[in-house]
Amino acid sequence: MVNKRSTVGPKLLPSDPINHHVPDFRKPFSATLGLPIAPLNTAYYEGTGALYFRLSNDSNDKRIALLTCAHVVRPPPAFTDNTGMTRTNASQPKEHMVALGFGGYDRAITGMMAEAASLIRNIEVWNRQLARLSGNPERHHEVTAEVDKATRTINRLDALHRDVTKSRSIPELRTVGWALHSSPIQVSAAPLGYTEDWGLVELDPKQIDMSTFPGNKIFVGGKYSAGGFAKAMYPHHEDQGSYWLPEDSLVQASGVVSAATISNPQHLDVNGQKCLFVLKNGGTTGTTFGRANGLESVKRSYPEYVIRQADSLELAVLSYGKGYGKFSDAGDSGSIVVTREGKILGMVTGRAGPTDDTDVTWLTPYWWLQDQIKKQYPDAYLYPVVENQVSVDVGSRSVAASASANPPNNDQAERSGLR
Repeated sequence: MVNKRSTVGPKLLPSDPINHHVPDFRKPFSATLGLPIAPLNTAYYEGTGALYFRLSNDSNDKRIALLTCAHVVRPPPAFTDNTGMTRTNASQPKEHMVALGFGGYDRAITGMMAEAASLIRNIEVWNRQLARLSGNPERHHEVTAEVDKATRTINRLDALHRDVTKSRSIPELRTVGWALHSSPIQVSAAPLGYTEDWGLVELDPKQIDMSTFPGNKIFVGGKYSAGGFAKAMYPHHEDQGSYWLPEDSLVQASGVVSAATISNPQHLDVNGQKCLFVLKNGGTTGTTFGRANGLESVKRSYPEYVIRQADSLELAVLSYGKGYGKFSDAGDSGSIVVTREGKILGMVTGRAGPTDDTDVTWLTPYWWLQDQIKKQYPDAYLYPVVENQVSVDVGSRSVAASASANPPNNDQAERSGLR
């Protein structure tokens, strides 16, 4: 395969949902977790970035790597030998990766246009209402405020649309790094029988603004307000002692869900039954909520590698319930799944189920996955917790400063992930 040449495009956008306008539309172009990625050579095979890592404790080694699935880094239809790869020196050709493949970019652009069109229709209705509210000053003021707010949002969407289509319209302008490692894919890997399907993307430092880099924070806004998050994650009144809502729509991923926690979950559903609520942000489905259902033996297939209906042990996550849609879909492989507190459960490697009601997502447990990463990169560790970045729009620029904030999980012993 001939590697396409990358072109240095703009850096990933900063993401500060409190200070930035239209944050859910900026998110796909930012470094916040749930980053949609694809190989530059085959940008129609898409996946999602899971977690950021430092690769060494050496202060001179500034490399940052993004975890995802091996079948995202090297899609089986394009790499049929299943030998894996590791980039060990600078002389090896770079297999470039992009933030947003063809489908992801189209969804992001279409989403902006659809939102603007919806707001325009709303403004048309509100203007007709205003013509009938001349005798009701209070209501007239309220509707006028709605029109003004919608107009500002349309202008901001238009500015973002112009910037994106001007500077990121082709995949070569969206490169964010290159393949560093891709494991040979194994189903029922010894000795525990999990699926081994993981890879690392080394980020291009020219594409990252370290002054606003969020680290391992998952965007949970967009489809859900703070109230929607609370309703889904804390549905039972007896389970609200540790009640916590992310004021900036960002959940810090830190700590690891143990096998013991899976066997004895402590969250309570609406009926008071014990369960484990989880969430993720995927390149296709965005923010979704679900329920972890423990370890299950499933049949997995990678037909390009002559792996058909092979037994594998996986963590199962079910759709949250009626009205919440699928937990994952094509293009979400590589998404990291965490609890409502941000503890890391596992990485999405596949899914099954023809309808939302029968939807099941398969995860490789993170407690096992981290050991496999350590075998290949002994000094690797989860990117440290980043204090909240205050990034304020000033015209077309962003000015960043740090602000102290307590992450939801204060257990220092678990915060490091890889130890």
